[in-house]
Amino acid sequence: MKLPGLRRYKQNYPADDPKRKTPSWDAVVELYWDDWPSMEKAWASAEGAKSDADLKLFADLERTTWSVVEELEGDIKSSTLHATGGREVLPR
Repeated sequence: MKLPGLRRYKQNYPADDPKRKTPSWDAVVELYWDDWPSMEKAWASAEGAKSDADLKLFADLERTTWSVVEELEGDIKSSTLHATGGREVLPR
């Protein structure tokens, strides 16, 4: 299934790291859109409704939280930041 306007989809899993405490989540899923209105349009679509309906099949909804973040990318040489587009993050 493809959400309208979705530019990128990433799944991130904790790496084994003996120096740090194991996180309480299993994965972080990142979904990228060009902007906030594109993201909202995607979730309001038929594909968005189907995606929400399927979520309970693979995610523990008691432990799942959603966050919408604005990604800023930095230029180390000039110490400046600029927005790179909307992104929704789902830690599971």
